[in-house]
Amino acid sequence: MRTQKDMTRRVELVTESKLEWLLKRASESVCRATLARLRRGVGRAPGEIPALWGILLQDMPEDMQASGRTASHQEIAIYTALTLFAVHQQGWNPQSRPMHQRDCTLGGAMARLITPSDEDSRNRVERRFSQAATALDMSEFSHHLRGLVQLLGAQGIPLDWARLAGQVFAYQNPERVGQVRLRWGEEFYTAINREKDNHDEEEKTV
Repeated sequence: MRTQKDMTRRVELVTESKLEWLLKRASESVCRATLARLRRGVGRAPGEIPALWGILLQDMPEDMQASGRTASHQEIAIYTALTLFAVHQQGWNPQSRPMHQRDCTLGGAMARLITPSDEDSRNRVERRFSQAATALDMSEFSHHLRGLVQLLGAQGIPLDWARLAGQVFAYQNPERVGQVRLRWGEEFYTAINREKDNHDEEEKTV
């Protein structure tokens, strides 16, 4: 029997494979057309738009597909990641400036939005991040996450979308949501503390 950790990793791998195809193997015209279709799927349910069946369901393992009337948690996580990645990528060349980059965590990316030595900037970013992290359901969470992604996209700050897909999968499990929130907080404040340490070191050398 697969563990939740194993399933999270599989969600990450499937998402990574789909992004790899989109960014590196698909032609430029196919990539741009697919991204445009994915953006139309934001806020819709997986499977609701037939034009997105292929990018979502192609090579999707059967045990990750829905067994009832609603999409599986795995499908929701991958679909959320792909559609919001398309929003994130808008305005940037997918080949020369991909917004999917490994090891760019959500918390670390949000910390990069803060203007150094600006307490108001930090408060605004913390508030927006907290609203997403404390959402009560996937609909609310997706809404807030879209707002965060638009902020990051405006600044050209990338994310590891495969990693985030795995976190979105775990977020849907009431027993794991606290762990996901803690991880986001750790990522966020680790980046803030690192920036503070760098700033202090620069101050000493002046």
